[in-house]
Amino acid sequence: MKTRFSRRDFLKLSLVGLGAAYLTACGRVLPPAPTSSATPPAIPTNIIPAFTPTPTLTQTPTPDPYQAWSTNFANLTDLAGAEINEWSGNGTLSIDTTNIHSGGKSIKDSGTVNDQHMLQPVFKIHGLIGRDTVDLADKTLSIEMYVPSGSPLSYLSIELDDSANNAIIVRANIHTQKGQWYTYETDTQMDIALGSWQYFDWMHSPAISSTADAINLLNHVQIIKVNGQNDGSLNKGGDTYFLINRLGWVPSDALPAYDPSVDSLRKYAQARNLPVGSVINTDGLSDPQYMRIFLEEFSLGSIYSIYWPTSEPAGDNFDAAVQVPADVFLENVAGRLGSPAIRYAIQDIPGWLPAKSYTDAQTILDNYIGTQVNYHKGKTKIWYVFNELLWSGIGYAPYTGLGLKDRNQPPPQTWYNNYSPFSNSRSDVTQIESAFRMARAADPDALLFLNDYSVEIGAARADAYYNLVAKLVHDGTPIDGVGLETHLSINKDDQVIDQGFPMAMAFNSTDGLTGVAKNVERFQALNLKVAFSEVDVPIWTADTDSTPAGQQRLAERLQLQAEVYRSLMQIALTHSNVVAFVFQDWADQYSWIDYSSDGIKYYKGYGDLGIIDMDYQPKPGYTAVLNVLKNGQ
Repeated sequence: MKTRFSRRDFLKLSLVGLGAAYLTACGRVLPPAPTSSATPPAIPTNIIPAFTPTPTLTQTPTPDPYQAWSTNFANLTDLAGAEINEWSGNGTLSIDTTNIHSGGKSIKDSGTVNDQHMLQPVFKIHGLIGRDTVDLADKTLSIEMYVPSGSPLSYLSIELDDSANNAIIVRANIHTQKGQWYTYETDTQMDIALGSWQYFDWMHSPAISSTADAINLLNHVQIIKVNGQNDGSLNKGGDTYFLINRLGWVPSDALPAYDPSVDSLRKYAQARNLPVGSVINTDGLSDPQYMRIFLEEFSLGSIYSIYWPTSEPAGDNFDAAVQVPADVFLENVAGRLGSPAIRYAIQDIPGWLPAKSYTDAQTILDNYIGTQVNYHKGKTKIWYVFNELLWSGIGYAPYTGLGLKDRNQPPPQTWYNNYSPFSNSRSDVTQIESAFRMARAADPDALLFLNDYSVEIGAARADAYYNLVAKLVHDGTPIDGVGLETHLSINKDDQVIDQGFPMAMAFNSTDGLTGVAKNVERFQALNLKVAFSEVDVPIWTADTDSTPAGQQRLAERLQLQAEVYRSLMQIALTHSNVVAFVFQDWADQYSWIDYSSDGIKYYKGYGDLGIIDMDYQPKPGYTAVLNVLKNGQ
């Protein structure tokens, strides 16, 4: 039987005359550049056809010897002569012949980083390949690096410049892997398709403001920069260094086809008719390793739609252009998973909306919901019509009301400060019900849900959520189900707690999460479906250092984490009203709680939330979920 990770850490490179060569996740070995007589590999165009018109050829094009290229700096003797320098002025470059991983030599950049300064080694294309520019559109860039343990470097980004001093960041906020050699990759084809590139105009040259401009820059790249930076919010910095042992690029792969012969969550979830998916992380989509695992493991994609403030920045006038190409591209990726997507409708409000009257707010809300749902009709399985509608003050104390966000909130009047223009009080559901009816009319086949956090256990907030939903059902509102975000964590006392309101939960390896199961059942009694919508279980990592005791604590918590994931999946499989199981972030590499130089930025002290580790290897949680789907236990 093929194993799930038998080919996971490889990037396929097809070159005529070389056959199929593969690059391992750490220490990839790229082949030498093909000669000018070699036939260039085909560059896939099916991912973003709108940006890749098919040319009409009148003659056979001259093969480009730099379609695929790499160096491990083996012949480097003079940095200046090779046109490699330090851009920031904060660092000093040197050639290192001892700290290497793939043979050759390393480029070492040493200096000080803080919230104002970074390390920036610069590689001129002329010094690398002997010509002024290179076409890096539809390429996967690969940089093998080492960042030492304890380094204040928290993020990397890859910057590409042209001869006019225009620059774009094609991959930002790459979390550094410390104390090990690691190959960082970015797929420029994905970056352009997602609109995730960022423009920088260092010399006040004409602005790059369109996708066409960005592609044109990629067609004529003159400089590659690697930016190593510190997370300024931590107010930490200091002296550090990093090493680069290999730099290169290959043609971007097409999205891989799903292989049902490989053991995967998708394979066994489909056999049980339970869609298992993930929130689509846009940072991860330009990472080839992330993409391959994502497309093979999951059968459902959850998309944070373009936020309302973005799609209607100036008033009640929906602008579809802001949803192209990124939003449509995400939709196409989700479609590759074999099921329509999950989407979020109202999860934020534009700044101009609080000034509107209650009556006007209903007209605006109905128009926005109808337009959004109709725009994605037929491509959406579940709509979270409202995301996180509950007032955040509902926590420990008993609560018998409906608990809505409302208009009676002090500034700032934002969704995340409990302000909602759609309710005059915490029990006013008039406009909520109207929005559901509008969504049903726009797409009768889509399932309409509410979604909220800290509502999966039988505590006050869960009771308020249930009361709200029961009220909607009683009033005849066309609601089909609820999303239980299920953000749990394992604290320093090895208790399973809720992230939003840290209440210890009833859990043991025999009974599992009993409170969650009971909550699912009471929604089942209302004839409602349930989605585990944003599942993650970070663990307390502040005391899991490299000592034997620290590593023992880490192993024990990872095993407890696996038990939690296993129990949640068992609840999903044993309750017929559960129609989706969606991870918030399945890969530690792309964690929403945000890795930084001294731990976790948003939930300080916690980490390791995913079922796949930072090196894209399965954790005990992955194995536990796979075994439940495969064997029922």
